[in-house]
Amino acid sequence: MILARYIKIVVILSLFCANVFASNFSSKLNKIISSRKVSKVRFGVIVVDADTKKILYSHNSKLGLVPASNMKLLTTASAIKYLGSDYEFQTKVYLQDDSLIIVGSGDPLLGDRDTDKKYHRESGWVFEKIAAALKNIKVNRIKNIYVDSCVFDDQRIHPSWPLSQLNRYYASQVCGLNYNGNYIEVAAKVKGNRVVAHLIPETNYVNLINKAKVNKKKRNTLWCARPANSNNITLYGKCYRSSVPVKVTIDRPASYFGVLLAEKLISSGISVEGSVVEQYMADKLNSKPIVTISDSISDVMQRCNRDSFGLAAESLMKTLSAHFTQKHINGQWAHANTIRAKYLGELGVDKSEYILDDGSGLSAKNKVSVNAFARILQDVYDSDYRELFISTLAIGGVRGSAPVRSHFKEKAYRGKIFAKSGTINGVKALSGFVRNGSGNYIFSIIANKANGASRAAINDIVKAVVDNKGTHRQKNLR
Repeated sequence: MILARYIKIVVILSLFCANVFASNFSSKLNKIISSRKVSKVRFGVIVVDADTKKILYSHNSKLGLVPASNMKLLTTASAIKYLGSDYEFQTKVYLQDDSLIIVGSGDPLLGDRDTDKKYHRESGWVFEKIAAALKNIKVNRIKNIYVDSCVFDDQRIHPSWPLSQLNRYYASQVCGLNYNGNYIEVAAKVKGNRVVAHLIPETNYVNLINKAKVNKKKRNTLWCARPANSNNITLYGKCYRSSVPVKVTIDRPASYFGVLLAEKLISSGISVEGSVVEQYMADKLNSKPIVTISDSISDVMQRCNRDSFGLAAESLMKTLSAHFTQKHINGQWAHANTIRAKYLGELGVDKSEYILDDGSGLSAKNKVSVNAFARILQDVYDSDYRELFISTLAIGGVRGSAPVRSHFKEKAYRGKIFAKSGTINGVKALSGFVRNGSGNYIFSIIANKANGASRAAINDIVKAVVDNKGTHRQKNLR
């Protein structure tokens, strides 16, 4: 009798402590988002215990908000869900009738410097490999170079992207055959009383017009312009001594790849007698590839989530579409959105909670609730690819995009936050996982009408989650 009464008292006390703790946690988060500094900011916030699936805090959780680059979480989660964790992008090179045929797979990492650095590969290694394969079979002349990018449709620019930003590297064209992020760099330095400029990589595909001037003041104001449907790039502004290269998107990436390849072959002693032609060739193939270049879905997701590489997100979007299309071609944004909507429906997310537009979050027409992101992350947490997915995220105070890497460096928070940030005009977001000494948590925070204090408020919420010392059983996230 005494033992039963003791057990009852312990249970009551435990429930009381849990309720007090939950109340304190909610009060702390309410205080953060109601602060005078962010009083005009529209927040959506949700915190979930990943193991029990219990919602620990919720504010505007089912309200569709502009998510910025948090959109990449939906894109990567949908991709791994439907393509599988062992999916590979494979670019194949064929030699047929004395011509080269390159069939793209939508791989966004061909020539990607970060990926090449990761695997200790030299710049231009792709073209070196193709030239070496031709030399190995004693080929010293090529007729034409056919580039087949038809795995994706020819809508290379998303209609909702800001027109003023289409020359910038993060808004590069999306193609079935990509190279070096589909941008080129313009490097400049002062020589005597003039500015000299050159392209990286050097190529005749782009026409560089140099209108830059010398600046005697210790600063650079260089910028580039490229008209639509053109590869005429004009360098403007002023240069002091030298400048970091200016990144500029290029038009028709598949042809860019083809011309770079032709130039490499010629410099290697292999003549190219014909032209670079964009054409659907997959139905004309009657030989085996002489070169196959592969990139894993995990590498693409890592560049997408950890580094916020927009081309990776859009390529995953269109690859999803192509995967569910006859002949696996003609991947489209609109079709991909039906697939992502299907995924959200399977997770129990109501249609009123989202509007889907692009894959990277550059479009301000996207709207997604924090509840949707929490359900996506819960699905990832419960999956057999949990570790793979989490390894693609930025880590607080350690690595990845600046809003995650540059914050949370204090000992109490460093290495405990695995997240994707998001930032466009008027929007700041952060969603992901927290691991502390007592449990694993899912969080999603979106701030619309964001101001200068919004990022600090978001970080304070995440720190409060880390500080959350409940009595939950811990499971290792990694």
